[in-house]
Amino acid sequence: MRKVKIYDMFRFLNNWYFLIISWLAWNWKMVYVAIIISKEELGGVGRIDYVLKRYGNENYIFFYPMYTYFLFMFMLILTFIPLFYDYFIDLHKNRNKTKKDIMLDFYRKRRKLKQDVENEQLLMLKELNDLKINDSSEK
Repeated sequence: MRKVKIYDMFRFLNNWYFLIISWLAWNWKMVYVAIIISKEELGGVGRIDYVLKRYGNENYIFFYPMYTYFLFMFMLILTFIPLFYDYFIDLHKNRNKTKKDIMLDFYRKRRKLKQDVENEQLLMLKELNDLKINDSSEK
């Protein structure tokens, strides 16, 4: 059995987090009245009775927050489609390549990356030497 990691718990909570925010966005008055307003300000009516009478509409409690949640999730998925598109394009490019070709490409890219890093280091050393020469000539 796989151990549950903290990351997995946060990943699960993130989806519920958006639903809770959506619910609070639609029902903030209900929460405000239930927590902050006193019984005297409500005209002697209990908080729960007042909230159910004024804000007990099932559309605001369930449907509107769910619509907002699904709309937000749909927009979130739309933002990730280009990432998946690039991934599938790369898969399609490598479809006809053999394992050897893929490994050769990997080694070429790694070698080029090493060369770029070495060139950067040489350039930095050259600039450092130029700075030392300029400092010594000014003295």
